[in-house]
Amino acid sequence: MTEGIKRWIDRLSEPRREFGDIPPCPYAKGCRWAVYRTNSFWYGIQEGFRMFSSECFDVLIYACKIDTLSSDDASSIAHDYGDIGITVLVSDPRRPTIVFGYQTTQDQELLFIFQWTNDLYKARSILDALGYYRGLPQQGQQ
Repeated sequence: MTEGIKRWIDRLSEPRREFGDIPPCPYAKGCRWAVYRTNSFWYGIQEGFRMFSSECFDVLIYACKIDTLSSDDASSIAHDYGDIGITVLVSDPRRPTIVFGYQTTQDQELLFIFQWTNDLYKARSILDALGYYRGLPQQGQQ
């Protein structure tokens, strides 16, 4: 994994005042991550996806150059995977994600973060039972 992605994961794992002194992504550091880097989204997607679907990893970060796809195409691709039980978050520096005034998007590459949707629901249930969401403003609990 590259140093830039490690720093980004560390940043998402730190408690933040904006989130009621809890980390934006409490499982980020504990996940089994795989990073597949390519110059083009379409080149190597099958190999990257094969790595992820083998269930050796909890999360696949598929990294490519920013100019590989438009922001609209990146969002559309992410949406299409929902039909097969995969949640894909897009970290696109051209469209930063701001949550409670905190930028969760990294700023170096176009990243697709593949996660099994059922695993996300399980994690949410665990966090809910632990009271993780109690410190968040209501709109952050979705």
